[in-house]
Amino acid sequence: MTIPSTRPEPEPRATAHRVHVGPAGSDVGAIIAAVMVGLFLGAAVFVVWEAQDFMLGARLFPQYVGTATALLAAVELALQAAARIRPGGPKDATPSYADLSEGEEAAPGFYRRCLIVLGWIAALYALTAAVGFMLAVPVWVMALLRIQYRTAWVPAVAIAAGLVGLIYMLQVFLYLRWPKGVLDLTL
Repeated sequence: MTIPSTRPEPEPRATAHRVHVGPAGSDVGAIIAAVMVGLFLGAAVFVVWEAQDFMLGARLFPQYVGTATALLAAVELALQAAARIRPGGPKDATPSYADLSEGEEAAPGFYRRCLIVLGWIAALYALTAAVGFMLAVPVWVMALLRIQYRTAWVPAVAIAAGLVGLIYMLQVFLYLRWPKGVLDLTL
């Protein structure tokens, strides 16, 4: 005869919730996640392969970023596979490491925040297409910091100036060419 335990069950972690399998036994979300990570892995390997013929200065950035992306994608695929075949583990669930609490993704505020982020990204692309990357970055960063995050002028200007310096150093030392834009305004 076993005595029932009076200890409460531990609460699941908020950062990793389970995505349950549908009635047919297939988890569409897990399949889509694995395919997306596989596409990132393939793109990273392609970038590293194609960058082999670049000059040394132009080859460094794509090879390092591509290698890091490929390694992280391979680790993520391994973690997904291990979660699916873990012995003694639940066969009907895979971990989801989304940075959302349970049910938050269905809230209207979530969609509004997503549209705001996409709008700022679209604004950077539009500015780059219009005036070029070197001028678009400081204007966009200052607008983002002042309008969206209500940052004071001094830190906003300092961050924008630091980014211009970084972009210029990348251009000079790695021989990178930034998009010029339709108006071709350069710093």
